[in-house]
Amino acid sequence: MVRNNRIIKFLLLSMVISVSIGCQPDGLKGGYGVIFTNCVGKESEFVSFDESGKLVSEIPFEARCSNKVQYHPSGGYTLPADSDKKITRISKEGKVEIEKVQAHVPFIKETPELTVIGYNNDTKKNTLEFREAGGGKLLEWKGVLTDVQMDEKYIYIQSSNMKPEGPFEPVVLVIDRKSKEVIKEIKLEEKYGVALSTELLPHKLIIPSQEDQSVASIDLNTWKVEKHSIPFTKPEILAKHGDRLFVVNAQGELAELDQQMKVVKHKKISSANIVSMRVFPDGLYLLRREDNQKVTKSSGSIEIYDLDSWDLKKKITLPNKEMVPLDVIRLKK
Repeated sequence: MVRNNRIIKFLLLSMVISVSIGCQPDGLKGGYGVIFTNCVGKESEFVSFDESGKLVSEIPFEARCSNKVQYHPSGGYTLPADSDKKITRISKEGKVEIEKVQAHVPFIKETPELTVIGYNNDTKKNTLEFREAGGGKLLEWKGVLTDVQMDEKYIYIQSSNMKPEGPFEPVVLVIDRKSKEVIKEIKLEEKYGVALSTELLPHKLIIPSQEDQSVASIDLNTWKVEKHSIPFTKPEILAKHGDRLFVVNAQGELAELDQQMKVVKHKKISSANIVSMRVFPDGLYLLRREDNQKVTKSSGSIEIYDLDSWDLKKKITLPNKEMVPLDVIRLKK
């Protein structure tokens, strides 16, 4: 059943404060970028490495628990902070601008026409913001917001609603891109709640399980939900390249699924503590966090694998920092 939605008046831009931090001496150089962040304090850094793995720039900024870095439509990078009321934008030249917002930011999705931002205030009621050239809207929702995807017609929001009797109930909100109104609320099993990432394939939205050996798919024509088995548990992280979908868990178990959600290939390719996966034309990137830093003198590593053979092409050892690495991106898109 479609929930009665309350769209509230858009906040004026004067209510949002942008703070310019300035340029770093060396700018933003290199081939690879990694977010290091502190989820207790407010320290974060965007660190870049050249093609050989040598550290070439470190750009500090104040934001707690920054992750999910993405390309900004006009160039540079955008970083939400899911434990801070800030959105950080870093230009190609290394200039940092921090926008102070109303609540913690679990995600932001930007296109040249539309920006969608999630704000988590508490477990009972949170806010979606839609920004576009003709103005903007806010939409209040009863659940904890976790991820977003969008196509030309709809916006798909992953949310976990608090039920009166206790546990969260995961749902996907289907929002009309023109009206910004919820047209459908699709309920999922509890094991598909609080997804670390979702992915959009042709005619399908994919959500990983946090408990068992499966992913769920929602048919975007019929809204039918199906479950699909995979060879390992907790496939928390998804990434796609064209029509290819890759799934990995924290233990380094990797699978590729076809358009029918059948397993094409499966292999354990890395050790534990995988925190991020990205796929680029030159390879599949895994970001691994190191727990035993006193021994290894490293915070972790970037591991780059061949897209077809899954052979390890390159491994970049990360510097030893008090902050933890949470996401990796290719600086030259």
